[in-house]
Amino acid sequence: MKTYFKRLFIFTAIIFSFQFHCEKQDDFQTEKKQALLQHNYLIVNTTDGTPAEVEVSYSVYIAGNKENTVITERKTTPFVIGGEKVMAKYDSIYESNGRDRWHLYNEPYYDYQPKGSDYLVIKNTSTTTLEYAVVGAQKVRYYALPELNRKPLISRKEPVNINKMLKDYPLPIYKGTPVLYLFKPELAPQTDVFTFWESLSSDDNTRINKITLKTPTFGSVTLNTPMSITDVLALYKEEFENGNTLFDSYSTYYSHLLGEPNRSLKTLNWYMSDGLWYGKLSAGQELINEKGKINFTNLNSKPNRL
Repeated sequence: MKTYFKRLFIFTAIIFSFQFHCEKQDDFQTEKKQALLQHNYLIVNTTDGTPAEVEVSYSVYIAGNKENTVITERKTTPFVIGGEKVMAKYDSIYESNGRDRWHLYNEPYYDYQPKGSDYLVIKNTSTTTLEYAVVGAQKVRYYALPELNRKPLISRKEPVNINKMLKDYPLPIYKGTPVLYLFKPELAPQTDVFTFWESLSSDDNTRINKITLKTPTFGSVTLNTPMSITDVLALYKEEFENGNTLFDSYSTYYSHLLGEPNRSLKTLNWYMSDGLWYGKLSAGQELINEKGKINFTNLNSKPNRL
């Protein structure tokens, strides 16, 4: 009997050891990779509208190079920079069970060093205060059909083009259109698109809203000519002085239209405190982008879509 229990104990120990070994095989693996992203646009002007000289330095990617190149320029206000390609580093995270592995997500690096994707220095060499605004340059992306099938029942009387359901788009939103298209209408999709409407009702149906994003109509705005960059900058000034002008998604914009208070950028404290979208720079001062002071690299807020 003692021999039997001894053998049973040894057998059980082996089984547990084997299971522990198998569990140890389930681990996470990281691969360091690079991807070409795009800078957002940065509009700069003086607060009093007088021309002033400004020095800007930032990283761009030049085809054929192995790393970014830092360019330094002297600009006269008002001006806009951005839209260039930039090489960004990120970790590709996998999970493995020892035999197979599958991709989980991408985790980007915010690199503020010279030649880094987020490197940006603005030197105000003038005697007046500057103000700046960031305009997102995200590419339009649409939901895939399998993703839409997982959404609640869509409720809309008019036909919906399910191939044009917006998933990603440039930010911020002004009167139903990305601000980017106000001064760069050629970048708009030039078609009707559809977005999910944030409903305040208790039913299970998902509301859909049709939006025109083609010349000359962008959301609720009609433009026969592109809006000047000074007028675009004025929208940001209005937002951060009075609010209810710019929004960080179609969802928050619709909530505002439905009467929900405090949904614009001004009321989102983290936008104001770190200058992601709008800020000022005193005479003789310089702004060094670090710790996300300026949302310069277009990461789309969704690392997995690098």
